Amino acid sequence: MSRSLWIVAAFTPLCWIVTAPLAAADPVAAFITTADSLARSGDDVALVAHLDEHEILVGAAVAQLLENAFEFARTGDFESERNAVALAEKIGRVHRDRSGSTVPQDLVAIYRGWTREQRETHARAKALHGQGDTGAKSGDPDSALEQLKQALSLYESIGDRHSVAVVWGSIGIADWYRGDLEAVAADYEQALSLRRAVEDHILEGRTLNGLGTVSMRKGDNAAAVDYYRQAIELRRRTGDLSGLGTSITYLGHVYFNLRRLVEARDAYEQAYSLLETEGSPAQMIDVLNGIANCYWDMGRIERANETYRRAIEIARAAGDAGREITCLHNLAESYRTSGRYAEALSTLSEAEVALAERPDSMQSVTHLRIRGLTCMLAGDLDRARDDLVKSVSLAEGLPAPDLYIEGLINIGYLYGELGAFDRGLESARQ
Repeated sequence: MSRSLWIVAAFTPLCWIVTAPLAAADPVAAFITTADSLARSGDDVALVAHLDEHEILVGAAVAQLLENAFEFARTGDFESERNAVALAEKIGRVHRDRSGSTVPQDLVAIYRGWTREQRETHARAKALHGQGDTGAKSGDPDSALEQLKQALSLYESIGDRHSVAVVWGSIGIADWYRGDLEAVAADYEQALSLRRAVEDHILEGRTLNGLGTVSMRKGDNAAAVDYYRQAIELRRRTGDLSGLGTSITYLGHVYFNLRRLVEARDAYEQAYSLLETEGSPAQMIDVLNGIANCYWDMGRIERANETYRRAIEIARAAGDAGREITCLHNLAESYRTSGRYAEALSTLSEAEVALAERPDSMQSVTHLRIRGLTCMLAGDLDRARDDLVKSVSLAEGLPAPDLYIEGLINIGYLYGELGAFDRGLESARQ
């Protein structure tokens, strides 16, 4: 049985899940809010206790405060800029006294030391950075890569260490969309080193997750497991619960690839319990789809079908036609391979309605293939031939050679059923 797991380029895009806007609270924002309240109240003892308890968030919080300060200044709100910088400085000073690290204070000193021209350079770099991020995901990763490298050069020219660490992650995304996995791995290794150096452990967790996905795509499952486990441990410590759910999900994907089905299911179920409150419907759907795939491979077909239906219900409620189609196709495949052809065709009819709302060439190929194979097994060979020939014709123009090859093999089987063995052999040989 061939099933789908939503493989998409995102880092997030480096992952098996399409990442959607997350519902979870931002631990850095919560940390800053509490620190600001305590600083304003003058309760230094409580502030020190707060920073001690959440020391792992200090680097990310100072970087965020400085970014906020720059935006305040850009819009002319200089009082808010001063307040943000003062809070960053106070957090950095307490952190130095408690841990000995001067990194957050160094970032504040870099910001304070910028001239007007350097601030303008930072603004130009940010604009290029944003354009590069957008371009990488909208079909022009080569141009995006050039913009990001220009941004990198500008950030380096003003000593903006944190932004340099951030942009290396964006360069990795652009290389991902360019299809250069070796470059992505190198980019993220560089990003990991720089993000650790500025003590931004939120970004460090994202980078570890990205390296896990690069390793998985390269077929190095042992390295993927190691990276995901590091990401899970770190995200648990930072309180990045939505990120934690994502990393546990990706670990489940690796276990599934390794056929460690019980561990995969357990990982998915742990992730789902987090994502119910900290994630998005899109993430919940993908995790349920993974759980169902595990149950199917365990031979627990009815449990798998029930789980596919749960995912379909969430997709419909969220208006997510793409995931609805994927889960309907998986459910139809389950029915087909169980010999329940009428239920498979009925499920495919539901998928056809969703495909009409959200046309997608890859999903159309899958749809035609599943329906053609179902019709062939049900004895409707004419309709099977029409669907399988259409699926091959459509797949031929897509950047997915496996779909085209699989389609030719399926047509070969069909011609064998029709008694046209020579044509079947010719198709299978192509």
